[in-house]
Amino acid sequence: MNRMTAAFTTAPDIQRHHHSLDLALKIQLWATWITGAALLLALIWGWTKIGAVTALLGNLLATELKVMLTLSLIGTVLGTWITALLYGWCRAYLAQVAKAATGQGVNMDRHQALHRTLNAYITATQWALPVGAGILVPLSLWALALFVNSLPGFGIGAAELLLIGLSVVVLLAVPILLSNLILAAVRRWLRVVSARLRGEGGPPALPAAQVAGYWFVFCAALLGLNVLSSLGALPTLALGPALSSALSSALPNLEGLSPALNISPGLITGVSVLIGALSLLGAVQNGLLLWTLLASRSFALSTAQALDAPPPIPSNPS
Repeated sequence: MNRMTAAFTTAPDIQRHHHSLDLALKIQLWATWITGAALLLALIWGWTKIGAVTALLGNLLATELKVMLTLSLIGTVLGTWITALLYGWCRAYLAQVAKAATGQGVNMDRHQALHRTLNAYITATQWALPVGAGILVPLSLWALALFVNSLPGFGIGAAELLLIGLSVVVLLAVPILLSNLILAAVRRWLRVVSARLRGEGGPPALPAAQVAGYWFVFCAALLGLNVLSSLGALPTLALGPALSSALSSALPNLEGLSPALNISPGLITGVSVLIGALSLLGAVQNGLLLWTLLASRSFALSTAQALDAPPPIPSNPS
């Protein structure tokens, strides 16, 4: 984009892009609460069913499962709350940028506070990804070793654990690197835009917006593939009753298994429907993220063009 295309960015264009992005974030906020509530209910339901599998797993493994579900419950509540706060901060910050890009007044104290908050959140996330992986991977390997070695007739050595650990590190390295590059591009855009709003000099905002926009398009392409893969699990909604009917005649022949697990045709149907519903929910949420990314790209580019544009030259009265 050059200076000529920047001239075609008007206040209605920016307001339209901001409205689309703000609506996407608002829906994302509600989707976060709904998804958090659904996960919370699913975890609570799983907690109530632990007693049914205690006879099969044993008391030790059932206790470990309770600990995992408890941690998952706490993580779900905290994650939902923090994500909701993030959406609120983003909406407030973007509203300030939209006002500045359309020539309206901006509350600089509020803007600076939001910029510091978002910058701190991004920085913490950039550090949390590798540090969290560095902590969770060894802990997971330690828990795996304890679990496998507690089973009679099974065991796992240091060489196997090292191989598994290296495989996990390789799998996590690329997503963590890409996430940090994307967050760095967003931080750069925030920094340049905030400098513009404060009236400071520095690099133009459009190159930073373009780099962030490239990453948004990359993520949108990945999300599109994710949406398609999530829709692939929807047939379980229709196959649930058929699977329940097929297995209901076989379960009584599985001596001792059905009473121990408390399996019923209704449970099989419920699990199948739950898998399909969660897949549909994941597809909808990824679709909302796709919308948010594309709207973010349009908003970043349009506001950057407006903020970079030179002030209008006053005409001399004839």
